[in-house]
Amino acid sequence: MCGGRRGRQARVRQHRPREPPATPAVPRDALGRLGVIRRLGNPWLRDAITTAVLRQVVRADQARKLYRTWCSTYGTTVDGPRGAFAVAPSPATVLTLTSE
Repeated sequence: MCGGRRGRQARVRQHRPREPPATPAVPRDALGRLGVIRRLGNPWLRDAITTAVLRQVVRADQARKLYRTWCSTYGTTVDGPRGAFAVAPSPATVLTLTSE
């Protein structure tokens, strides 16, 4: 996750996957074997919006690459448990950018 405020925790939802009654047997059985799954929500609005906009216009792998470039170019680099990573830029930073 990128772009969050310090000390703010993401909400984790836990549930058993349910599928529509018309779901074919193969995916239905695969989902059933998952048991309980966890969905990690994104509590940071600007990060969620950035991700959603990128996913509207490009493929997932390209969106990830663009997002990482966006964060490393305009965001802030922070130390994480697996080394340094860049977080999404602040709204103030985005407002200073030109259209180029």
